[in-house]
Amino acid sequence: MTKPALCAINKHLEIPEHVIPGGWVVGGMTRLLDVWTPSPLVMRAPSFRYAKHQLKFSFDECVSKPIEYGKRSRLKQRIGIEKNRIYKLSESDIFYDCRHDATENVAHVLQNQLAIALTALQALGLEDRWRDLVFVVPAGTPSYSIRLFEVMGFRVIANSSEAISGWQIRMEPKKFPLRAIGSVVLRKHAVDVGILSDSDPDGDPVFLSRRARRTLTNMDEIEPIVNKAGYRTVFAEDIPVEEQIQIIARSKGIFALHGAAMGYIMFRDSKRHGVVIECFSCGYATGWARAICSQTGDTWLGGQGDLVPKVLIDLVDDRSARAHQSSDYRLEPQSVQILQSMESLANSTDEDIDPMRMLDGIKAMDIPVAKIPRKGGSL
Repeated sequence: MTKPALCAINKHLEIPEHVIPGGWVVGGMTRLLDVWTPSPLVMRAPSFRYAKHQLKFSFDECVSKPIEYGKRSRLKQRIGIEKNRIYKLSESDIFYDCRHDATENVAHVLQNQLAIALTALQALGLEDRWRDLVFVVPAGTPSYSIRLFEVMGFRVIANSSEAISGWQIRMEPKKFPLRAIGSVVLRKHAVDVGILSDSDPDGDPVFLSRRARRTLTNMDEIEPIVNKAGYRTVFAEDIPVEEQIQIIARSKGIFALHGAAMGYIMFRDSKRHGVVIECFSCGYATGWARAICSQTGDTWLGGQGDLVPKVLIDLVDDRSARAHQSSDYRLEPQSVQILQSMESLANSTDEDIDPMRMLDGIKAMDIPVAKIPRKGGSL
């Protein structure tokens, strides 16, 4: 069957305002709230909102030049362009150029590249042409990221030196994090290609651990507690990409150390209503996983590492706010036990306990906080 000829299209998509609810965070032992007795610091992460936006998607036949980074790269690209080095795609191919963004982090790939391209196809009325979609990524893109594109059913071209000629989909602004809506298109596509199913049973709870940066300095103390509660330890790098998606998407409960692999929670079923516990150091708390949980129907809880005086001083200084984003940290065992009790409450079937009613009451208090203007963007 001959495919219909492609033609130029321009569409605008209105992204409505999204209010992200606050969430409970349990930190380490301090005297901040009781000078006489050390106790775990229990806090409420503030609600916030993504303001409504208008995105412009365009589709036309053009030449997309590589992004220039560094003197050596710029020289190579100029030489390539001078020699008319252009990579021409076939007439039926549709491409999305990711070379303006990092591809080392799978969370970025999911929300800034795959989710944007799938949303663009939907907005442009080209959903049935997804098999023709080609992602152009920088040379040197890690194999695990390339495999993620391939598992989702797409072809990949890794090329940093040549211009790409063909039918291109673009978005303005060029970079916009689709945390508030990306999970919908990602899960739908994963179901369409057979990675997931809407009838998948609940999987075992998992402890999404880490070996490199942002790991626990007292892992030997925390892991047995988490395992005893029924969580199976998983290291994302030890299993294939497709299985990473399936395990995290199907699990009823996730206890995770903050990192890129948490991006796979974007594939979770909104009907599952699980609990995601995200642990992080006192120097690097962000709202993106909580924002995703608000769309996937999961209850988000946070576990914060012990307070470190130097970190607290740096967080007050905007120039040093991200100085500790890669730091390892200690997690208080009592804090973990409190988080597990909170999880049990969220999953309670006790007729005398109505967790949703309690949560709704808390969300009502979040609304005034979400309306407060925030300086800068949400990380």
